[in-house]
Amino acid sequence: MWKTAGRPRCGPIFDRYRRDKAAYRHGIRSKQRSEKEIYTNDLHEALIQKQGKTFWRCWKSKFDSCRRQVGIVDGSTDEQAIAEQFAHHFAKACSSNTVLGATRLEARYKQIRLPRSRYRRSFLL
Repeated sequence: MWKTAGRPRCGPIFDRYRRDKAAYRHGIRSKQRSEKEIYTNDLHEALIQKQGKTFWRCWKSKFDSCRRQVGIVDGSTDEQAIAEQFAHHFAKACSSNTVLGATRLEARYKQIRLPRSRYRRSFLL
């Protein structure tokens, strides 16, 4: 009706078009929300009733995505070597670059931490 009326931008036909469009979108969103709630309830019920296969089927369909396994990291396919490379990378990323930087951070931590511990002691006494 809105198209045949020439797609008006005001008036009763436009108002009805906007109201119907909003109701349509609201219906879609509420259906999506209810699907999530129903799915969550299905998982919960399967877990409560100890239906292992049903629970894991629901779990996998909801949370498992396509598992991509990385086979090569820096040209190596050995799992032990890959694990060591990750450990080395994260140890390097989580440590201070210099001794001076580490002492500065430690001093800052103690400066921030000290007033709180004094407050706790005075509060507890």
